[in-house]
Amino acid sequence: MDLAQIIDKEHTLASVNDRAGDLLELMDNQGYNALPVVKDGLYLGLVLADQLLALEDPEQPLHQLDLQFTQIFMYQEQHAFDALPFFEAREVNILPVINAKHGFVGVVTPLSLIHAINQIMDTGRPGSILVLEVGQRDNTLSHIAHIVESADSQVLSSFTRMVPDSTRLEITLKVSATNLSSVVASLLRHEYTVKTTFSQEAADDGINERFEHLMNYINM
Repeated sequence: MDLAQIIDKEHTLASVNDRAGDLLELMDNQGYNALPVVKDGLYLGLVLADQLLALEDPEQPLHQLDLQFTQIFMYQEQHAFDALPFFEAREVNILPVINAKHGFVGVVTPLSLIHAINQIMDTGRPGSILVLEVGQRDNTLSHIAHIVESADSQVLSSFTRMVPDSTRLEITLKVSATNLSSVVASLLRHEYTVKTTFSQEAADDGINERFEHLMNYINM
């Protein structure tokens, strides 16, 4: 899923003719600390709320101000995952997206990025989560998927990360099974380390148990 598929095309833009005070009001209403400045369809950069707050005369339009627009953007062909480090590293909460000719396409927001990740991870489908820890040489997803399938389940999505201060990998799997007992047993037989599991069935049982305790308390 590339950034062009998750942009918010309806987001308010800043024009060089807009007054600083009006743009600050827009940012405040929308909950953002920056706005993309666009002229004749071309992206000029981000104008930051801090820049506008420092002005002595907020009634002046942008083109009359000596402002340096912040050159932050990503290209529409980049994957949604490329935007994840952006919001962690940057102090702005809006990501402009442009095309190869520097034309403005739209923006990605933290919320639109979360929606995209939910789709990529297929979180809407029933299933369970399990986390494995393996050596780097044991990171054969095709073998792991085969083991999961041998337990009458399927791998819906998978993610890996390096274990801090280690040469080992952590693999997070979402599988179609709601009861993980047979999947875990199969992985253990193949000497995989299962760090933790999050079963939908176990979660439902926990909710039901807490509900029963609540009803018993109310009926006392």
